[in-house]
Amino acid sequence: MRANPGHDLYVLPELSSAGYGVDTFHCRERLAEPPLNGPSFNRFSRLAVELDAFVAYGILRRNIGDTYYICHVVVGPHGRPVCYYDKMHLCDMGACAEGAQGVTAGAAEPCAFYCRGWTVGLCICYDLRFPELWRDLAWKRGADVVVHPSAFVRDATFPSWHAFVCARAVENQVYVVSVSHAGEDFGGSIAHPPWLGPVADDDDDFDLAPALADDAAPCALVCRLDRRALDAVRRQFPYRKDARLFDGPPVVETSLHGEVASDWHAKIHGQRK
Repeated sequence: MRANPGHDLYVLPELSSAGYGVDTFHCRERLAEPPLNGPSFNRFSRLAVELDAFVAYGILRRNIGDTYYICHVVVGPHGRPVCYYDKMHLCDMGACAEGAQGVTAGAAEPCAFYCRGWTVGLCICYDLRFPELWRDLAWKRGADVVVHPSAFVRDATFPSWHAFVCARAVENQVYVVSVSHAGEDFGGSIAHPPWLGPVADDDDDFDLAPALADDAAPCALVCRLDRRALDAVRRQFPYRKDARLFDGPPVVETSLHGEVASDWHAKIHGQRK
């Protein structure tokens, strides 16, 4: 980070302070720390002041009652805590076994914070698979960018990672910065714009494309956000106004031949007039 000064926000991967893997979860009693006065906070709060920047880093958080959370903490350029977020969705598929290794799912509200003119949403790795959380961050909390610290292992789930990042960015019209660990088992960090391809608006023309890290090699992936491009995307493609939000149990049963066997009860809000 010191080798790459001059940025507003630095995002480190999931569990960056402890490392991601079975060994971390097995040693959770030794590696876990509090979010606001532990060794990682003390180190990164000083670094945030030194860099005059926001820093988002990952810890294994220990709570009262010996419960453990995959947590991401944000400190500001003043060296004080901004927020912390406990991962809501735990992954127990592929090479991951978070719940099975004694980690607890977070139950707090989704997390967003303000960073020098931008509203920034925060979620962690497997949270990517759940669009309801992202819609809450983008539509309810007004996120312009969602930072997504991750530890995507190169298992059967790895090839779909970037497709999900693209979908979340474009469907919610937000920048997405998805950061994973380096190394042969990880890699692939990506910064994705709120649209793909050309966008023309007034006197501005944008050709939006994702930025990719160099495979698994350690690097700093720099993402420069453009407010004009974000506004242009939202003006040119204002599909939020056409959204229908469903409230109710979407219970649909089908036979082997696909016939609907029961009604789908839903309450529809905001229908187009």
